Amino acid sequence: MTLPPDVSPPPRNFPASFQLTMVKSGQCVRTARRDIMGRGILLWLLGIPIPIIILIMLFVR
Repeated sequence: MTLPPDVSPPPRNFPASFQLTMVKSGQCVRTARRDIMGRGILLWLLGIPIPIIILIMLFVR
């Protein structure tokens, strides 16, 4: 994707925890990687109780 002549490219010295994402309007939006990582941690935390519940059910019988 090429930039219009009146738009300068984004600076390349922003923190590594941010990435630039192009949206439909052509603007760059910063999205924090920790937001993406937070979703992964949440899904991981939700997945932990399932094996524990299965183990409890096996030991209770």
